[in-house]
Amino acid sequence: GPTTANYCYTITNTGGECGTVIRADRTRTATPPGPPDGTTTKDLLADFTGSTDLCPGESFEICEDEEISTCDEVCYETMVSTEIEMPNGTTCEDTDMYDFCIEPGCQVEVETTCTATLPDGTEADCNDIETPPEDCADGENLVSVEYCYTIENVGNSCGAISKLERTRTKTPPGESTTVDLLPQVDEANRELCPGESLEVCEEEELDTCEEACYETTVVVDATMEDS
Repeated sequence: GPTTANYCYTITNTGGECGTVIRADRTRTATPPGPPDGTTTKDLLADFTGSTDLCPGESFEICEDEEISTCDEVCYETMVSTEIEMPNGTTCEDTDMYDFCIEPGCQVEVETTCTATLPDGTEADCNDIETPPEDCADGENLVSVEYCYTIENVGNSCGAISKLERTRTKTPPGESTTVDLLPQVDEANRELCPGESLEVCEEEELDTCEEACYETTVVVDATMEDS
């Protein structure tokens, strides 16, 4: 889920005379996607309302919040560059960098299988259903298929399945049906710890005398205990 990251940047005058901070720029890159799409920049002084004058040993702090998702495997690299100007017009600069990576705690995977029971009683993968004869009449070659969806917690923390939705599209004519499968799972069984899985199956009868393609999409959401 979303987590708020609080970045704080401390700018200190480590020289021997007073001066004014005239620049403080922040550049952050998230990978993936990496630069340029994953890069943002910010002028840290634009919204700073305090004094930017610093004498030796003095410092001030600028903080900002950013919402990040702990469900995404992303590395963040932040670079801050500052510049201070002395009364005689000379300037000096410094740059600091901070990076960290997210190892998602909430990761679930879903795998779909489809098994057909042929008219002769044998079973086969749905992709192996044979094409019926050309003179096959509608309703003459019905095949029972069973779709099974295995959901596994592949993350590093326990959580509960909060959404399990299946959409199936038949082409032609391109019609889609969506079914909420979550009610088929008892609430007590929706909790999955790392490495645990659950399976939900549904049956459907197909008329293989119809020339059609079936596309099935399953969407799973999980809510982790720490998010």
